[in-house]
Amino acid sequence: MPQLLHIAIIGGGAAGFFAAIEAKRNFPHADITIFEKNSKVLAKVEITGGGRCNLTNSFDEISDLKQAYPRGHKLMKRLFKRFDYQHAFDWFEENGVPLVTQEDQCVFPQTQDSHSIINCLVNTAKRLGVKIQCNHQLTAITELEDERLLLDFK
Repeated sequence: MPQLLHIAIIGGGAAGFFAAIEAKRNFPHADITIFEKNSKVLAKVEITGGGRCNLTNSFDEISDLKQAYPRGHKLMKRLFKRFDYQHAFDWFEENGVPLVTQEDQCVFPQTQDSHSIINCLVNTAKRLGVKIQCNHQLTAITELEDERLLLDFK
Protein backbone atom coordinates (compact mmCIF):
# COMPACT_ATOMS: atom_id res chain seq x y z
CA MET A 1 0.00 0.00 0.00
CA PRO A 2 1.57 3.34 -1.03
CA GLN A 3 2.24 5.93 1.65
CA LEU A 4 -0.13 8.91 1.66
CA LEU A 5 1.47 12.03 0.22
CA HIS A 6 1.15 15.07 2.50
CA ILE A 7 1.70 18.48 0.91
CA ALA A 8 1.87 21.71 2.88
CA ILE A 9 1.48 24.97 0.97
CA ILE A 10 2.89 27.88 2.96
CA GLY A 11 0.94 31.02 2.12
CA GLY A 12 -2.68 31.54 1.21
CA GLY A 13 -2.12 33.96 -1.64
CA ALA A 14 -2.90 33.43 -5.32
CA ALA A 15 0.26 31.40 -5.95
CA GLY A 16 -0.41 29.21 -2.92
CA PHE A 17 -3.96 28.47 -4.00
CA PHE A 18 -2.94 27.81 -7.56
CA ALA A 19 -0.16 25.46 -6.40
CA ALA A 20 -2.55 23.60 -4.09
CA ILE A 21 -5.24 23.24 -6.75
CA GLU A 22 -2.85 21.99 -9.40
CA ALA A 23 -1.11 19.64 -6.94
CA LYS A 24 -4.48 18.16 -5.97
CA ARG A 25 -5.45 17.73 -9.62
CA ASN A 26 -2.16 15.94 -10.30
CA PHE A 27 -2.17 13.93 -7.05
CA PRO A 28 -5.87 13.45 -6.20
CA HIS A 29 -5.18 11.17 -3.24
CA ALA A 30 -2.70 13.57 -1.62
CA ASP A 31 -3.53 15.33 1.64
CA ILE A 32 -2.99 19.02 0.82
CA THR A 33 -3.27 21.91 3.26
CA ILE A 34 -2.74 25.63 2.69
CA PHE A 35 -1.33 27.37 5.78
CA GLU A 36 -1.86 31.15 5.99
CA LYS A 37 -0.40 33.26 8.80
CA ASN A 38 -3.16 35.87 8.59
CA SER A 39 -6.82 35.47 9.45
CA LYS A 40 -7.83 35.87 5.80
CA VAL A 41 -6.59 34.28 2.58
CA LEU A 42 -6.12 36.10 -0.73
CA ALA A 43 -6.06 39.57 0.86
CA LYS A 44 -3.78 41.02 -1.83
CA VAL A 45 -5.98 39.62 -4.60
CA GLU A 46 -8.92 41.44 -3.06
CA ILE A 47 -7.28 44.87 -3.42
CA THR A 48 -5.32 44.48 -6.65
CA GLY A 49 -6.48 46.55 -9.59
CA GLY A 50 -8.52 48.78 -7.30
CA GLY A 51 -10.60 45.84 -6.13
CA ARG A 52 -11.18 44.58 -9.68
CA CYS A 53 -8.15 42.21 -9.79
CA ASN A 54 -5.88 42.93 -12.72
CA LEU A 55 -5.30 39.24 -13.40
CA THR A 56 -2.75 39.44 -16.20
CA ASN A 57 -2.02 41.36 -19.40
CA SER A 58 -2.70 40.20 -22.93
CA PHE A 59 0.85 40.87 -24.17
CA ASP A 60 -0.64 41.25 -27.67
CA GLU A 61 1.36 44.40 -28.33
CA ILE A 62 4.63 43.12 -26.84
CA SER A 63 6.99 41.55 -29.35
CA ASP A 64 9.95 41.26 -26.95
CA LEU A 65 9.66 40.56 -23.21
CA LYS A 66 12.40 43.15 -22.60
CA GLN A 67 9.68 45.75 -23.16
CA ALA A 68 7.71 44.54 -20.13
CA TYR A 69 10.48 42.94 -18.02
CA PRO A 70 13.76 44.78 -18.73
CA ARG A 71 15.66 43.07 -15.88
CA GLY A 72 13.90 39.72 -15.87
CA HIS A 73 13.08 39.02 -19.49
CA LYS A 74 15.25 35.88 -19.73
CA LEU A 75 13.62 34.28 -16.70
CA MET A 76 10.14 35.30 -17.86
CA LYS A 77 10.80 33.84 -21.32
CA ARG A 78 11.64 30.46 -19.74
CA LEU A 79 8.65 30.61 -17.40
CA PHE A 80 6.25 31.62 -20.17
CA LYS A 81 7.20 28.48 -22.10
CA ARG A 82 5.54 26.51 -19.28
CA PHE A 83 2.67 28.80 -18.32
CA ASP A 84 2.04 32.14 -19.99
CA TYR A 85 -0.67 34.79 -19.94
CA GLN A 86 -2.84 32.76 -22.34
CA HIS A 87 -2.63 29.73 -20.03
CA ALA A 88 -3.71 31.96 -17.12
CA PHE A 89 -6.56 33.39 -19.18
CA ASP A 90 -7.72 29.91 -20.22
CA TRP A 91 -7.35 28.50 -16.68
CA PHE A 92 -9.69 31.06 -15.15
CA GLU A 93 -12.23 30.85 -17.95
CA GLU A 94 -12.23 27.04 -17.71
CA ASN A 95 -12.81 27.43 -13.97
CA GLY A 96 -15.89 29.61 -14.40
CA VAL A 97 -14.50 33.16 -14.46
CA PRO A 98 -15.17 34.97 -17.75
CA LEU A 99 -12.46 37.55 -18.44
CA VAL A 100 -12.25 40.78 -20.43
CA THR A 101 -9.24 42.54 -21.94
CA GLN A 102 -9.26 46.33 -21.76
CA GLU A 103 -7.78 48.69 -24.36
CA ASP A 104 -4.61 48.97 -22.26
CA GLN A 105 -4.25 45.15 -22.52
CA CYS A 106 -5.02 44.58 -18.81
CA VAL A 107 -7.17 41.50 -18.14
CA PHE A 108 -9.89 41.61 -15.49
CA PRO A 109 -12.78 39.38 -14.48
CA GLN A 110 -15.85 40.31 -16.50
CA THR A 111 -17.60 41.17 -13.23
CA GLN A 112 -14.91 43.82 -12.51
CA ASP A 113 -14.82 42.41 -8.97
CA SER A 114 -11.83 40.68 -7.37
CA HIS A 115 -14.20 38.43 -5.43
CA SER A 116 -14.84 36.53 -8.66
CA ILE A 117 -11.20 35.42 -8.58
CA ILE A 118 -11.18 34.84 -4.81
CA ASN A 119 -14.35 32.74 -4.97
CA CYS A 120 -12.98 30.74 -7.90
CA LEU A 121 -9.74 29.88 -6.09
CA VAL A 122 -11.32 29.15 -2.69
CA ASN A 123 -14.27 27.18 -4.05
CA THR A 124 -12.11 25.15 -6.44
CA ALA A 125 -9.66 24.30 -3.67
CA LYS A 126 -12.42 23.28 -1.28
CA ARG A 127 -14.27 21.26 -3.94
CA LEU A 128 -11.07 19.31 -4.59
CA GLY A 129 -10.57 18.67 -0.88
CA VAL A 130 -7.73 21.09 -0.17
CA LYS A 131 -7.74 22.13 3.48
CA ILE A 132 -7.26 25.80 4.41
CA GLN A 133 -5.79 26.78 7.78
CA CYS A 134 -5.65 30.47 8.69
CA ASN A 135 -3.75 31.96 11.65
CA HIS A 136 -0.93 29.42 11.20
CA GLN A 137 2.48 31.09 10.91
CA LEU A 138 5.37 28.79 10.03
CA THR A 139 8.14 29.11 12.64
CA ALA A 140 10.49 26.23 11.78
CA ILE A 141 11.12 23.37 9.37
CA THR A 142 13.03 20.33 10.57
CA GLU A 143 14.19 17.56 8.26
CA LEU A 144 13.65 14.13 9.81
CA GLU A 145 15.97 11.16 9.26
CA ASP A 146 13.52 9.56 6.82
CA GLU A 147 13.64 12.74 4.66
CA ARG A 148 10.20 13.90 5.76
CA LEU A 149 9.82 17.48 6.95
CA LEU A 150 8.36 18.51 10.27
CA LEU A 151 6.67 21.93 10.21
CA ASP A 152 6.20 24.00 13.34
CA PHE A 153 3.56 26.72 13.50
CA LYS A 154 2.57 29.28 16.07
